[in-house]
Amino acid sequence: MSWSTLSIKWDSPDTDVEPSIDISLLRGEDGYSLNGWRPSIAQLKRGGIWQSSPMVDGRQLAHAQLNNTVETFSLIAHSDAGEDELILFTQELKRAFQKALSYWTADYQTVPVYLEAQAACETNARKAIIKSWSSPDEDNPFDQPFMNPDGSAMLNIILNIERGHWQSTPPATSECQEISSLGIGNESQSFSPTAGTDDAYVVLNIGLIRTGETVCYAGEDLSSNTLHSGIRFRNVTVANGATIVKATIRFTSAQSRAGAVWNFQLNNDNNVPFSSYQFHRNAYSSQRILTCTVLSHQINYERRRNTCRLLPCKLIYTRHDPCVHAPRC
Repeated sequence: MSWSTLSIKWDSPDTDVEPSIDISLLRGEDGYSLNGWRPSIAQLKRGGIWQSSPMVDGRQLAHAQLNNTVETFSLIAHSDAGEDELILFTQELKRAFQKALSYWTADYQTVPVYLEAQAACETNARKAIIKSWSSPDEDNPFDQPFMNPDGSAMLNIILNIERGHWQSTPPATSECQEISSLGIGNESQSFSPTAGTDDAYVVLNIGLIRTGETVCYAGEDLSSNTLHSGIRFRNVTVANGATIVKATIRFTSAQSRAGAVWNFQLNNDNNVPFSSYQFHRNAYSSQRILTCTVLSHQINYERRRNTCRLLPCKLIYTRHDPCVHAPRC
């Protein structure tokens, strides 16, 4: 497997005070070069906890947690400038690992050191926090190829790194994740009657129902007739199970008047067109079993005798998700 990235990294919280660390293990010229590495897989701690009964065959895993993973790298260190620069390379690597240990043991070290790797065929790099490290020995500094007039080298450096699990972001950082596909927060919508038979008014005294008007009437007209109005909303698209936290109905006056009070009740009924006076009267009857809580409202305006002339209205509601079942009004 060929690698495009294999580095020991530490992201400085303040680069003006201390620079970040990025030590490549793939440099190929001056620095470290990877001689061999077979990525390891995290194993169960102590092989897991098992239950075994003498009454049945086999055994059953009762508890399992993954241990840290130990990666073993075979490295070559090289410097064309000679022994001093090669020693500097080894010191920089050891200082990075000292920061890695201090993150777990000292309060002042607040940023972890991590291993970053990306194969040549991978789209994104992977990161793993470094828990510990070890290196059994170094090449003889008094023999070839460390002592070489054409450059200094260490040919067989064994580096063991104990790491956490691979992840997509640098350790001790985070990114926003969606935790629900449901809409969060309040959503407001408004609806209006969609057809001529969706609103009507009735003159109760003579049993007349009118569905073709552009306005609705309520109250008492000049001839002392009692007027009732009905409005139907067929295009209300409230999600099934949504909680309706507020619902209002807004009327627009057909004339400019203000000052008086109009009281009304809002009832829920069958979603059928207004077709006859008998239907409207039954639908409005106070003896009918309602399927929704009755709402009381007041509108202030100046009225001529007891008659209110109203334009078609809009139903405005606010719903909140995630939701609990609630009656639709």
